[in-house]
Amino acid sequence: MHTTLTSQISLPDGLITTMTPYAKALLTIIAGIVLARALSRGVTRLLGAHGPSQAALIGEKLAFWITLTLSLIFALNQIGVELSSVLAAAGIATVAISFAAQTSISNVISGIFLIIDRPFVIGDTVKVDQTLGTVAGLGLLSSKIRTFENLMVRVPNEALLKSTITNYSALAIRRVDVLVRVGYDTPIEEIQNTISALMLEHPAVLDEPEPRVLTDALGEASVSLIARAWVVREDYVQARSDLSTELVKRLIESGVTLPPPLRFSGLYDRAEPPA
Repeated sequence: MHTTLTSQISLPDGLITTMTPYAKALLTIIAGIVLARALSRGVTRLLGAHGPSQAALIGEKLAFWITLTLSLIFALNQIGVELSSVLAAAGIATVAISFAAQTSISNVISGIFLIIDRPFVIGDTVKVDQTLGTVAGLGLLSSKIRTFENLMVRVPNEALLKSTITNYSALAIRRVDVLVRVGYDTPIEEIQNTISALMLEHPAVLDEPEPRVLTDALGEASVSLIARAWVVREDYVQARSDLSTELVKRLIESGVTLPPPLRFSGLYDRAEPPA
């Protein structure tokens, strides 16, 4: 009875021999996927703890795809595909892809240079050409900037590397500039003292560097004054708004004539973004 059952469930030796390499190849691919995920997570933790976040993101992707590619090569070798043939085919494909994807390769290389140079990190407020917003991510091919209108702008790394980048989050403090035009009949020194006192009253304005009020230009019908105060980067937006509003109110209360048609110019640089 035992012999009969064995003969019924046994498989031909040829079939077992044929299936074994494919089973090994499948196990190799599965193990490669698991290893690639584990290695990419390890690279992310390592680079995240000792380097910029954008390096961790790119390192994670590189570790995953390199490990997965190697596992696929070994899997092909398991089913009898010679490694030399795979490498030769890969070399030919690499040359062909290189010509077809020169822009993509350039973007990858530019992304690596951006990581080395570190003109910004994720979360910084930057201005790239005419795009102003917060850096949302840095990938192998492109970087993403979320504008203050809540739009996501994709910037190729090559274009980003060649552009002028203004980083508004790189330094701890920023200067608020407010431009005011007053008539020639206004006592300039008295108004400068009034504006200086106003700036010092604001809790966000730093004592050092000291706030200053300077004469900027002499126009046909007005004198241009610039009020300059330094604040912590995080307080920039609110302090700029407060000083602009309070300055107008204080000048009107002091009886100062704001000459038409430019009664108050507001911000000295309206292109400046929030911190």
